Amino acid sequence: MAFIIILAPKIMDRRLQNSNEALTKENEQFVSQVEDVLSGFNFLYALFALPMVTQHVKKASLDLKKRMSTSLELKQLYKSSDLPATSCHKFF
Repeated sequence: MAFIIILAPKIMDRRLQNSNEALTKENEQFVSQVEDVLSGFNFLYALFALPMVTQHVKKASLDLKKRMSTSLELKQLYKSSDLPATSCHKFF
């Protein structure tokens, strides 16, 4: 019994760490895409092309959601966390 009590947290810690790393990589990619779009904000503003900003951010958000829903590790982490079931693409 004591063996299970000691071993279970170690197994779960490893799985949680792997899931957190995968989630972090996905979020880094999303933030990078959004930063790329926002870095051109002044240029797009001057050309009256601001709808492109929301279009690209929405696409990056949907891509992130799609990758998260197809990744088993991320899906398990998302379900087990206290994160809301919303995605930022719903705000656009």
